[in-house]
Amino acid sequence: MSWQDRDYGGQGMDGYGYQPQMRVRFGPPVSPTVKFLLIANIALFALDILTGRRLYFLAYNPYFAIRRFFIWQFVTYMFMHGGIWHLLFNMLPLWMFGSDVERRIGRENFITVYLLCGLCGVGLFTLSHMPAINDPNLTTLVGASGAVCGILVAFAMIFPERRITLLIFFVLPLSLKAKYLVLGFFVIEVLNELSQAPGNNVAHLAHLGGMLFAYFYMKFKFSLSLPFAFTQVLSLRAKDYLYRRRYWQSRRRKYESVHSDSFISEEIDPILDKISKHGIRSLTWRERRILKKARSKMD
Repeated sequence: MSWQDRDYGGQGMDGYGYQPQMRVRFGPPVSPTVKFLLIANIALFALDILTGRRLYFLAYNPYFAIRRFFIWQFVTYMFMHGGIWHLLFNMLPLWMFGSDVERRIGRENFITVYLLCGLCGVGLFTLSHMPAINDPNLTTLVGASGAVCGILVAFAMIFPERRITLLIFFVLPLSLKAKYLVLGFFVIEVLNELSQAPGNNVAHLAHLGGMLFAYFYMKFKFSLSLPFAFTQVLSLRAKDYLYRRRYWQSRRRKYESVHSDSFISEEIDPILDKISKHGIRSLTWRERRILKKARSKMD
């Protein structure tokens, strides 16, 4: 048998049989659930455009979802978007951060976080638009923003120290740790909600709802947190304050019952004996303090 007849021989490149396959990949490898979400969102957006925006019944309308029991809208609104930029700014962070989160917490937990963050987002949105339950023309909610914001928080809690580089105005690079990126985004969303103009169509409460649910889910399910330096300092100071407070309370309780026989026999009598033998100048600072406090209590 010649070497060409063997498994590693033959008519390959340069006669060696091994032909390496070159793969070109843009960005991080995409996990299965994230890939499905990306395809589903893009496909529904394209279908909505091609049908002349005929898929409006999939968007969340408080009147139809609650009064008319169009309950599918609580989920389907996450797959609808108002425009190409709306779709892009939701799918880009999902593509950037979603796969790492899914690989770390698993498919089931990832789907739970994604869907429940979206539901919490629509819940807060509904509470802030209660009159819309009785009027179908007041407001409508679309977009995966609440769910994606939850995934962003989960990423920051899993990889708090990982640096993320953003392009401000697509030109200026800004590198931040994930935990500070999420903190800054949360503060911006709160400020935007507090100062929201009447004509602003951005549902900041939906974003905040998704972020808050993801934080508590990751905290109680996986015992994760966002380790900010200033919160650690505050925590240490709080612990020091509580320790000092408990210490002085225990000391105070110890000398509260100065009239009890045990206190007199254990604390006062030895001090009086010492004074009779060696004089009052022989007392220590602690003994003087006990004697003074006992005298003040007896007066």
